[in-house]
Amino acid sequence: MQNFFTRCLVVLLGVAAVVVASIYLYHHSPTDGGSIYPRCTLRELTGLDCAGCGVTRASHELLHLRIGKAVSYNPLVVLAAPFLIVWIGVELAAWLFAERYRGPRMRMGKRSGIAMVTIILLYSVLRNIPVWPLTLLAPG
Repeated sequence: MQNFFTRCLVVLLGVAAVVVASIYLYHHSPTDGGSIYPRCTLRELTGLDCAGCGVTRASHELLHLRIGKAVSYNPLVVLAAPFLIVWIGVELAAWLFAERYRGPRMRMGKRSGIAMVTIILLYSVLRNIPVWPLTLLAPG
């Protein structure tokens, strides 16, 4: 039983951290000057956009329910966010309740992992090709 309460505490602390970070992100735009948000190292060194470029700005826009603007910053993260949220929720519940958990699982197999890495790499390459419609993948 003590293990369950320890896991509950870990989950509550994690949720609290996400809530605090989301509140900060909601009130402090990454596009404002002097922001504390990290810059993309790949973009700084090469001028190329990685798959993660625009995620913070897209997340800010999603918190403000501006879906179109969020898509313009990073369409992949906007499409993946609902799936990631469900996946994290299901796996957190399974971890929290351990052997008592009887719900679904969303574990990633080898093929799924390879597919995800392939999609991310392909997305990273395609968003750097300056030809329409691929320019729509670049951060806005």
